[in-house]
This record gives sequence, structure tokens and C-alpha cells, in this order.
Amino acid sequence: MNKEIEIIVYKWEGEFFPFKIKTICGECSLSIRIIKSIIERVEQKDGIKVKLIEKPWLNNWYKVLHKKGWHAPIILINNRLISQGDVIHQEQLLHEIYTEYFKNYSIDSENNYIFTLPNCQYCKKAKELLDNSNISYIELNVLEDSKNMRKLLSLVQHKVHPITLPQIFLEGRWIKGYEELKILNEKYKL
Repeated sequence: MNKEIEIIVYKWEGEFFPFKIKTICGECSLSIRIIKSIIERVEQKDGIKVKLIEKPWLNNWYKVLHKKGWHAPIILINNRLISQGDVIHQEQLLHEIYTEYFKNYSIDSENNYIFTLPNCQYCKKAKELLDNSNISYIELNVLEDSKNMRKLLSLVQHKVHPITLPQIFLEGRWIKGYEELKILNEKYKL
């Protein structure tokens, strides 16, 4: 995935005839520092490219009003309002960046994938069944790499609740978990 995420922060500053903002916004300054810190983290750790744009709110109030943004700092990710009027929380920002980055993630149809957890008995059984059926697969451990959890959420969070593991994809088709794989094997002899 090579898409860039754009974060726009509308800060409490600027001018719009006859008004001019002369006060410093502490929430804006702190939010900018948090955003820069998170951008550095996701770029180094995950290779996610993020572009930060800072704009004065008063010069641009009419551009964000239709997005229901009226209280600086107003923070948009890829033109979607995620926060306003308060300091952005680190975890919220990380969640929004990852959600945006993996929004259109899809499994390719040429490989088989199994999302797993360490020490998960059903994951172990599913891998054994696939191994015994000589079906090659790519294991994506959601605990060892948080990107794998984001990928999984992007794929199934609106289809199943709660999300259990393993989650299995064969040639791009979602099988669900171990029980469904076992039934499929009994029926079609994988």
C-alpha cells in the first residue's frame, strides 16, 4: 500500500475582514505537537506516509463549516473531520490514521491467508488442517504486528461480531474460522 494520508489542522489564528485573531491557542499547539509525534511514529514503524498541513481557521472558516467544523483546532484526515475544539488524543489519532490507511484493504485471490494469535488452540488446529491438506498459506499474527489487526478489522469488522481468531481467507474468499474450515474440509476434502 502506497497511499499518503493528509492531515489538515485549522488552528485558532488568521484574519477575515474586519476580524483578526491575536490570542494563542494552547489546544492547537499541543495538538500539532502530538500529530507530529504520531506522524514520525507511523512513518518509521509502519512506513505510512502522512502529510501535515496547518491552516489558519479564520481565513478558512467557510471551508470547514460544511464539514461541521467550527471550533479550532479542527482536524481532518483525508478531508474527514475527526476532532475539533480539544487536544487530539494520541490513541484516537493512531486509530484514525490506521483506519484511513487500511480503509480499502483487500486480500489478493492468489494466496491463502490465516489471521492468528499466539497460543490460540483454534489457530493451531486450522494451521494443522491446512498443512495436512497441503494448502500453503501466509500467517498474519495480529499480536506480533498491529498492522495485521488493522487489516483484519478492515476486512471483517462489519461482517462479524465479535471477531474471533483464526480468520481464514482461501484464494481471496473469506472462510471465517476453524469450524467453517473443518466443515469445508469434511464436505470437499481440501
